[in-house]
Amino acid sequence: MPCPHALAVVTKEGMSAYEYCSVFFSIDYMLKTYEQGVFPIPNESNWHIPREILEEVVLPPVGQVQPGRPKKCRWQTAAEIQSKKSKVSCGICGQYGHNRKTCRNLPKRD
Repeated sequence: MPCPHALAVVTKEGMSAYEYCSVFFSIDYMLKTYEQGVFPIPNESNWHIPREILEEVVLPPVGQVQPGRPKKCRWQTAAEIQSKKSKVSCGICGQYGHNRKTCRNLPKRD
């Protein structure tokens, strides 16, 4: 199954998204899957589990918490993204790319 981003591009290009999906996600295959019926698992006491599986100990993953304050994980709004793109303009000459402290141009005339 393609990711939503890929499906959006395929749809925008006017192509059929169904051509890029596996046949296993179709209704026909879903109906074939449940054609025989699904039977419940017997009681846990009746399960046959090999001894090597029962004796295996599964430990949690080894990981460390990074020192310091955690980073922000939040979506930015459109206004926050737009504010980062604002250009710096000079108060003396009016050009973009520098401010009045670093201005080397003549003052603008009114």
